[in-house]
Amino acid sequence: MTIFVHILATLLGINILNLSGDAVMLAIIFGVCLDLDHLLKVPMYLKKYGLRMVISYPWRTPLQEPISLLWVAPLCAYLHTWVPLAFFSLHLALDYLMSYPKKPFSPLHNFEIRKNPLGIPDASKEGAALLGFLCLNLLAL
Repeated sequence: MTIFVHILATLLGINILNLSGDAVMLAIIFGVCLDLDHLLKVPMYLKKYGLRMVISYPWRTPLQEPISLLWVAPLCAYLHTWVPLAFFSLHLALDYLMSYPKKPFSPLHNFEIRKNPLGIPDASKEGAALLGFLCLNLLAL
């Protein structure tokens, strides 16, 4: 999913759960800012493809895979809050709805998932999620 869907989903979660203070910051970090790791891959992309648009480029890093639960869960225990785990899981669920390649055990194993879990085109899922979260956010105001 694009960052816009992650932003809307995170805002909805913050509103529904009535989060405030540090909890809001943690929700944004684990619900939205995980996608900032894509910036690390921009130099490699530009070196290989220049400004050409390549749809199948592997933008994901291990930070956005289930293996990250191995550090997110202990962090939650250390901080005495469930917020990082909840919003990381939300981010992960939205990403795993899409059909682009995912490596759940990266970097420990190269196992790759390339399936479209719902059989619906990614653009349709993205549009429905964007519209749905936008409407739900408006209703939550």
